[in-house]
Amino acid sequence: PDSLATDGSPFWSGVKRCPRPVMLDPTDALHLRFVRAAANLRAHVYGLKGTASEQSVSVAVAATAASAVADDGEACPPMAVEGDTADARVAALLEALPTPGELAGFRLSP
Repeated sequence: PDSLATDGSPFWSGVKRCPRPVMLDPTDALHLRFVRAAANLRAHVYGLKGTASEQSVSVAVAATAASAVADDGEACPPMAVEGDTADARVAALLEALPTPGELAGFRLSP
């Protein structure tokens, strides 16, 4: 929102509006179709079979949306632990990756 154009004027002014994220609505059919399409594209890239089921996507989106909101209705903050560092998170992610042997035969489609 504070971006400036090359001449120093505010970039987001006039007819240009700063983009805002759309909140996922598990009851909106358009949102569910978008999630299903994105999931099917990602599944294809990893050689997995996608789904045409509206219900399975609706259940997954509703469960995810419910877990992303705290009891007080506020969005949950990013998970962090006292003393947590970027290096520790990277190490944990690397530890969670499968070994090369576990990926034998895996093919990624462009």
